[in-house]
Amino acid sequence: MLEADQTLQDIVSAYNSAASHHERLQILSLATKSHSYAELKSLNWNPVLTKFLYNKADLHAKTVGALKPAIDKGIHRSRIDPKI
Repeated sequence: MLEADQTLQDIVSAYNSAASHHERLQILSLATKSHSYAELKSLNWNPVLTKFLYNKADLHAKTVGALKPAIDKGIHRSRIDPKI
């Protein structure tokens, strides 16, 4: 079992109190850089840490950056005139 240092305990605490799924993903992305899923799963994550969520946070850390919000690309739609 992993002996959690203060920084990791703070990450878990922030994850547990996050208001949304996106915030939890950003917070978890900090821990994926230096800890494996096997090390982290034994900690008190609420909601429970899954392999899927760990992998998603790891991908977020590698593509967007740890703790950075994902870039919203937006949805662009054009209305087609039905008379055409």
